Amino acid sequence: MIEDRIIKEKKEENNKFSLYYALSLAMQLGINIVVPIVGFTFLGFYIEKKIHSGGFFIGFGIVLGIIIMIYQVKNSITPLLIDKNKND
Repeated sequence: MIEDRIIKEKKEENNKFSLYYALSLAMQLGINIVVPIVGFTFLGFYIEKKIHSGGFFIGFGIVLGIIIMIYQVKNSITPLLIDKNKND
């Protein structure tokens, strides 16, 4: 009976850990998506305000932010996919 209780407690701890891990991964992905796009868009807007080049730097900032976002999200998800394939 004691062993069953210990096993049940360990399963509950693992469930809590996996919940926190999933939430932290979701937050990390959210930050990896928002920060590069918003940051480079604002940087492009700032440069555009100084140089007045007709919107080129705003567009360039958005495109660069999207490229960096894709790279960061790919690097965040790839280890999870590799671990999943090893477990199968």
